[in-house]
Amino acid sequence: MKAQLRVRANLMVELEADQQKDLFRLLASAQEVFGEVRCGKCKSSELIFRARKNSQGNEFFELVCSRCRAVLQLGVHKEGGTLFPRRHADKEGGEKEWLPDNGWMRWDAETERMV
Repeated sequence: MKAQLRVRANLMVELEADQQKDLFRLLASAQEVFGEVRCGKCKSSELIFRARKNSQGNEFFELVCSRCRAVLQLGVHKEGGTLFPRRHADKEGGEKEWLPDNGWMRWDAETERMV
């Protein structure tokens, strides 16, 4: 089975799977990662994809707002290696805390941390 998914006006994703449920999973993942159309901080639609590697060889994947420089970090699933938007932080005791602005963060020079 094959599918084409327009996730943005300027981005088409082609997906292929043997089973319908596998194709559904691929479609859902593509929409979740590539379907973000606005910055959670300033609401700009000027988003770019960024992949980078640090000096230890770890890879990082992010969506970056060209206007305000906010980022939406993408995590990597341990199994399968698919990406997902990081919209919550882990707290002590295994609890999850939802991040403000739907996970979009920007460096705050005063507090010297992402907010």
